[in-house]
Amino acid sequence: MTRHIFRQIWNCRRSNLWLWALLFVVTVLMWYAVDIVYNYESASRRPMGYDYDGTYQVDLRFKGSGKHGYEEALSEKRAIIGLMNDYPGVQSVGWYRGSYAFDQRRMFEGYCTHDDSSRIVSTMVRFVSPDYFETFGMKPLYGSVGSDVWLPQDYPLPVAVTEDLADSLFTDASTAVGQTFFNPYYWRAGMATNYRVAAVMPRQKFDEYARYEPMIYLPYRDSDINMLTTFSLKVSPDARTGFEERFADDMRRRLETDDFYFYGIQSYDALRDAWNISIGTVNYLNITYGVICFFLFTVFLTVFGAFSIRTRRRRAEIGLKMAMGCSRRRIMSELLLEGIIMLLLPALPALLAAVAVAREELVVDTLTDMSAERFALCFAVAILALGSVIAVAILPSAYSAMTISPSEALHDE
Repeated sequence: MTRHIFRQIWNCRRSNLWLWALLFVVTVLMWYAVDIVYNYESASRRPMGYDYDGTYQVDLRFKGSGKHGYEEALSEKRAIIGLMNDYPGVQSVGWYRGSYAFDQRRMFEGYCTHDDSSRIVSTMVRFVSPDYFETFGMKPLYGSVGSDVWLPQDYPLPVAVTEDLADSLFTDASTAVGQTFFNPYYWRAGMATNYRVAAVMPRQKFDEYARYEPMIYLPYRDSDINMLTTFSLKVSPDARTGFEERFADDMRRRLETDDFYFYGIQSYDALRDAWNISIGTVNYLNITYGVICFFLFTVFLTVFGAFSIRTRRRRAEIGLKMAMGCSRRRIMSELLLEGIIMLLLPALPALLAAVAVAREELVVDTLTDMSAERFALCFAVAILALGSVIAVAILPSAYSAMTISPSEALHDE
């Protein structure tokens, strides 16, 4: 059967050329579009390194009125933390400043080991309270971040580093706990800095569509009271419905003090959605999905029209085959196989063209590096999608061929 199909394709080679050219171009473009989707979607499915489900961000702004001194402002801060901890449904309260998730605000420094001060690792920085890790469900891979070790007055200063930073500084993250490193920029400024790794955290990123970046967590000092603007609340599942509205209504005035005022509350899910829209990733992916659907629809219409015409022209041939004992199911199988072979013939030059594009690094690899596995998967998905559409497009013609009456077809001929 296969030999007969190839002979049939060869006999119709002139009329097939335009279809081969179309399938060649669409295959390359389909692979490229699928590869773009892979770049973003594969990154979005990697773990964030922390759990923000049921977590809310509360913004408290520092007035800086000067009415109170440091001790009074610190007392107000502790009272505010107590009020939020006591609010119904709140499981834990953490506060921080520095690099923010789902936000463009970043704080970064460079760090290096005492053995090799020439190799400086640029690192995102975040100052956090002891309860911050519990609020975001962050469990160390190695070491501990309990309140008994998270002490800002200790020297060397205990810090938590992500696996990326630990690997960059000490080669092996499993041996990083207890080792020390420093900030060479402070050192050159005449300020001695020395940090001790208390814990190694999982790899982390700032939003879904992002690469993992080195990260360091430092203890939040009370002396930074004027920078304390963001609280994070972990809320129990049974209290999450309508929590933002209830909290804002109940706590707006209670959190108003001489030095602070309530600015707003928002879930991290809402922050994520707003951030994805603001950076344009969602719209970009929607456009790419639309282009893929357009390619598939174009192939469907083209193949549907081509095989409809071809089936009508071969009506007598199909009737003669049936008269000689060929089953209707075999007729359908031949037409479907012919369509798949029509796709596979231009798939080889399309594969070579795609390899050339990938080798020239013309692909979108902003979030996911190009690899042989990525290339093979994306090209296979493109071929399977086109093959499925071609099979669906041929089905009406194949069904029509099955219903041909041999005697009528031969009589008409």
